[in-house]
Amino acid sequence: MKQNAILLRRRNKIIVPTGTSSLPVPIVATFNKNLEALGYTLSPAVLQALGSLNEDEATELYTEVIPVLQELKGVKKYRPMYPNFPRQVMEAHAAELYLNAVVHYITAAISDGLGDKRRRFIWLPR
Repeated sequence: MKQNAILLRRRNKIIVPTGTSSLPVPIVATFNKNLEALGYTLSPAVLQALGSLNEDEATELYTEVIPVLQELKGVKKYRPMYPNFPRQVMEAHAAELYLNAVVHYITAAISDGLGDKRRRFIWLPR
């Protein structure tokens, strides 16, 4: 069992390795956004540490953390904003990411207004 899996289960924390790179801001934001679907968000310190990783390190951390959080929350049907993270974000243009976020939040507001507890009407990119 990896160290982050134990920390998440016992302390609700993760360790981000010390990085020497600069992860693009859209990837850092998407990492956090995908965690929000499971009811989590990263602290400012973790966001900053995540930003110092390279793409491979961030992907490794992401693939380590997501299954543990799914298990902790009992989530069987996980629908992240960008399922092919981080590749999907890296390949998208900034305007596309922006428009995806706008449409997602508008449909989330409509879903909330309709009282859609299962959140079936929220748009997610393919």
